[in-house]
Order: sequence, then structure tokens, then C-alpha cells
Amino acid sequence: MTAAASELEQQQQQKQQQQQTETGGATGSHGATDEGFMTNHRDDDAEDTNVGAQVQQMVDQLSQRKWKETLRPITAFAMPNQFSRPRTAKETTSRLEMNLSYFLTNYLVLSLIIFSIAIISRPGLLIVAVCLTMLWTYALNSPELRIGQIVLRGKNKMFVLVMLTAALVFVTAGSTIFMVVGLCSTVVMLHAIFHRSGPALASAAVHNEGVEMTSDSV
Repeated sequence: MTAAASELEQQQQQKQQQQQTETGGATGSHGATDEGFMTNHRDDDAEDTNVGAQVQQMVDQLSQRKWKETLRPITAFAMPNQFSRPRTAKETTSRLEMNLSYFLTNYLVLSLIIFSIAIISRPGLLIVAVCLTMLWTYALNSPELRIGQIVLRGKNKMFVLVMLTAALVFVTAGSTIFMVVGLCSTVVMLHAIFHRSGPALASAAVHNEGVEMTSDSV
């Protein structure tokens, strides 16, 4: 009986050790899984932060840009002798980066002209544009906007105006807007790639700004 009791006790101890080992392994695997999840979560947060910082930096640059002073003359923007085919992929990338920054104001003005021509050439779009302009002028000059028994103020008013504008534009001019956006994007990209004077002009402008700052500090 004593031997049988001793053997039974040893079996129980072995079972307890096995259970503890399995529990420890499961805990370790859960811990590793939780740690991996937290690491991935931190990486996602870091990526979101980087994207937000880049967007904020872009908005700051646009808000601080001197639009009137950066409108380049037509002689620098569209003279035929200033265009040539890039010889390498590196030159193409350089022209895109420099020209998109240097001629940004010109590209915006050109896009607005194309949009205006598209609107004027279609009477229906012109009527919609005039109605939306009147609606926004009235809404911005009024503290509240009434639609039947509904009263809209603040963010709710702006939200409804934006959604209404988007719906009207999409219904009445959806295809035209896509066509004009595609045309403007194509013209801008081709100009930025084939204009060879932009990088040199941009570098000269940066150099001149540096010289002016140096002279002012002296």
C-alpha cells in the first residue's frame, strides 16, 4: 500500500509539473503575441504621425507662399527655346521636383483658366456656378441657414454646404471636371518634365535669396 501510494503521489507531481510547463509556454506565447501586436500598433501610430506631419508641412508651405511674387513671367514660363527632352531618369526627376515648386503659381493660374473656359463654354455649368456662388455668399454672411424648419449653424452649416456643393457639382459637371482635371494634370506634368530652365532659375532664386539675407545681416 505504501509503494502504491508513493507511486500515485509521483504521478500526481509529474502531472502538476506538466501542467505548469504547458501554462508557462502558453503564457510565453501569449506574451510574445501581445508584444508583437503592441510593436505593430506602435509602428502604425508612427506611420500615421509621419503622414500627418507631412500633410501639415505641405499646408504650412502653401499658406506661407507668396503667390503674387512667385507668379513667373511668360518669358520664363513658356518660351519655346526653354524646352528640351530630358536625357536621363535622374534629370526627369530633378525637373519635376524643381519645376513643380518654382512654377506652382503659374500652374495654378493655368488650371483656373482652363476651368473657367470649361465653365463658360457650358451654359448649364455657368448657371450652377453662379447659383453656388450666391448660396455660399449668403451662407457665409448669415449666422444661420434655414431649410424649412431646420436651422443650421457653425460646423453643421458648413458640412451641409460642402455636401450640397459636391452633390451638385458631381451631378451637373462630373464628367467635365474629370476631363478638366486630367487635362490640367497632363499639361502640368509635360511642362514640368520638358522645361529645362526651371531648375536653373529655381537655384538662382535660392542663391539670390541667400545673398540678400547675407547682405541684410551685414
